[in-house]
Amino acid sequence: MLHASVTITRSFRRKRLALRVQSDGTLLAMAPWWMPKRTIEAFVVEKSAWIARQRARLEVRIEPFLSDVAHGGVLFWLGNRYTIVRLHAPRSSIDFIADECHIKAPSDASAMRVVVAFLSQESQKYVHHYVEKHRAKLSIHPTSIGFRRYKRRWGSCDTHNALMFNLFLSFHPLELVEYVVVHELAHLAHKHHQKAFWAEGARILPDFKSRHRRIRQT
Repeated sequence: MLHASVTITRSFRRKRLALRVQSDGTLLAMAPWWMPKRTIEAFVVEKSAWIARQRARLEVRIEPFLSDVAHGGVLFWLGNRYTIVRLHAPRSSIDFIADECHIKAPSDASAMRVVVAFLSQESQKYVHHYVEKHRAKLSIHPTSIGFRRYKRRWGSCDTHNALMFNLFLSFHPLELVEYVVVHELAHLAHKHHQKAFWAEGARILPDFKSRHRRIRQT
């Protein structure tokens, strides 16, 4: 039986079976119209190592950007590194002073909630800003834009052109936030990482490839 994350498409023109790992990690199997499902299943099993390698390339580790909210810890916001200063207070708040992030909260749980809420709000604000900035350049538009707390991914585009972004995307400087947005916008037209995808990204954002190299180094 095929895994739930595998989508099969069939075509009268296609002569060979091919696999594609999409930006959200799901697997697309593109088959000739006549090919039996059991043949497709066997091919997916045979290519399991290749599929795992392709999915690993999509993954990035998010955890180092937010260690914890203890006094002396580290918080990243818009590419800058801040030392956390914890202050006990009945009401929660967050403030940035020079290279310090002052977090007022009655408990560790409350401190984490205020940090997550702040970063989430910032991420959503900038994602929507950059989608609108580049909307006029698109021939295909997203069906929806959502946010979630990914552990290993900054964004994704599914087969229905729904975009999803990491709530912690505002860890990055704004030029890399914009890169992630454009990366997913490029997937609206090309749900792969082949030449046409990179050309679409560069059409929307001329230094697309150089920003890609930067985010891979973070």
